[in-house]
Amino acid sequence: GIFVLTCTAVTVVSSVVLIVEARRVAERVPGGLKWQGVITVLLTVSVHIIIALPLAIYYSIQYFSDNRYLYKTAWFIAILGVVANFYIFTLTLSSFREFLKSRIKMISAPLMKCCTADGDGMSVEEGERRRLLD
Repeated sequence: GIFVLTCTAVTVVSSVVLIVEARRVAERVPGGLKWQGVITVLLTVSVHIIIALPLAIYYSIQYFSDNRYLYKTAWFIAILGVVANFYIFTLTLSSFREFLKSRIKMISAPLMKCCTADGDGMSVEEGERRRLLD
């Protein structure tokens, strides 16, 4: 429990220091601070805190009471937090959305070619069209 709380405190403090330093540096740069990054950091740290608290509570009281419901709930929240990070990045960072689009296109292009082509390299529709016309 103490270890989880210590890690959470280090994460929160380092994130605050990072945001303060980024703001200080951004004051000297034209264009200022990119709020997308700040929002992403704040949301990610918030999710981390929400994840860590139930786990810390469980690990702190596990020696006094073996509460399986609290254990399952804490880990369920932790898993939801991991999934939430994907959505936080997708919703707050346009560069992450562009990265996802490019990867999806890169992966789906060969799959589409493979799944819609027969052995001759022509699409199934084109093969059917030729068969009907011949």
